Amino acid sequence: IKEQTVIGTLIENNDLIDLLEDLKPEHFHWGVHGTVFAACQSILQSGRDLDIFALASALQERQCFGSVGGMQGLHELAMQVTSRRNLRRAVDAGMANHARCAMSAQASGFLQALSDGADPAAECASHMAELEAISSFGTLSSNMQTVGEGLADFIEDLQRRMEGLNSKIATGIAKLDKRLTGGFDRGELIVAAARPSMGKTAFALSVALNVAETCPVVFFSLEMSNKQLAQRAACNLGSVDMAWAQIPNGYGMDQYAEQEQVDRLSRASERVQSMPLYFVDKPAITLAEIRAKSKKVKRQHGDLGLIVVDYIGLMGGSKADN
Repeated sequence: IKEQTVIGTLIENNDLIDLLEDLKPEHFHWGVHGTVFAACQSILQSGRDLDIFALASALQERQCFGSVGGMQGLHELAMQVTSRRNLRRAVDAGMANHARCAMSAQASGFLQALSDGADPAAECASHMAELEAISSFGTLSSNMQTVGEGLADFIEDLQRRMEGLNSKIATGIAKLDKRLTGGFDRGELIVAAARPSMGKTAFALSVALNVAETCPVVFFSLEMSNKQLAQRAACNLGSVDMAWAQIPNGYGMDQYAEQEQVDRLSRASERVQSMPLYFVDKPAITLAEIRAKSKKVKRQHGDLGLIVVDYIGLMGGSKADN
């Protein structure tokens, strides 16, 4: 199915623009068709009717009227009309083709960067993020839903809660879960803010340990090493004083009390080792790397319950990142 069909059908029936909400001029293989589609969008967004005369005027303003073949070219485009169903197929096919070309370009860029001596890990994370973004526009999608559909989702969640199935992610901290009416909602971005040395990392690690009892968790640390995090985790679960773990001989405990601490720490260490909890210690980690590593854990171990970044102020990125 030709790209001209999309433009011709839109000229014939302007209302079909609603079917093309995700289609962009850059999705067209031929640049001239993308230019014409951009002009069509501009006309319809301004509230005017789209016909070949309005389109001719818009293309003349853009100084590209001749590149489409003048009025004869526009007449030929207007003759390329198809049904609503075939229009959807044409758009899906065009966007899928654009995705294939973009992915091919990413692959070529990745190989070229490696041959130029770029860091493999950084390039892999960057290109993985680009490929995921490309895959999201391979077909048409819409985030729009009626209020009835939203209510249906709410009723379904309510039914699960009445059956004792909590769709939320419990933090394991009873008072906090009560205030949050059950815990964190899936997909939420939670920011824990406080002054320095107030226990933000300890709080985040405690929640991560509780969530990891039931589902995978990834903990990104930009300050502490994996060893330090593992030590904190074991002490947290074993109710062992961190200061004692650092200098056990300086606490003046008797032999029995000290052995009890060792036993608790040993049992807690075994629990931590059995948890689907993954630590990543990398200073100035980028958003692309966080996404790539989280996707990898999800592919290997199932849906993630929680992703922790400690902390976002130390993340790195390019000048273009906000």
